[in-house]
Amino acid sequence: MGLGDLFANNLLVKMFRGDTSRIDLIVSMVGTRLGDRLLVVGGGDGPLVAALGRPTGLTGRVCAVEQDAARADRVRESATAAGVLLEVDASRLDVLPFAAAAFDVIVVPATSDLDAAIADARRVLRSGGRCVALAGTHSASSSTAVARLQQAGFRVARLIAERDGLAFYEAIKLD
Repeated sequence: MGLGDLFANNLLVKMFRGDTSRIDLIVSMVGTRLGDRLLVVGGGDGPLVAALGRPTGLTGRVCAVEQDAARADRVRESATAAGVLLEVDASRLDVLPFAAAAFDVIVVPATSDLDAAIADARRVLRSGGRCVALAGTHSASSSTAVARLQQAGFRVARLIAERDGLAFYEAIKLD
């Protein structure tokens, strides 16, 4: 593999070139559907929120929570420009500003603090709902993600895939 191949496989370079394969992979793994109520906790990635929320259609709900107002505004602007109707709140990630059982699917991007992001996620997830946490395959949070999800009260938590430097964890709320 030459230097050109290494450069072409760099994720930052792919993002600047408009390569959406990372977002497409995440959307495929999360699998939102028409009518889903989706919450993305942290991450600051408007294009990702838009891509995850697009399948929910007008009958679903798309929400995002960011830790600061500036990041929340950027996510809102980016997702709205992509044609997705959404709600974005600036709030602490461990105290989510939503009613209990308000969501079917919660996504925690790899750039979020996993512990803070899942602290209140179980409360706002409906029974039978899914929490999908992402982590870098070599990050410290990757090795303990299942344990952290179980400590947050999820009874079913597992690694579902590792691909392109990302680990995908799924947890189901049972009660």
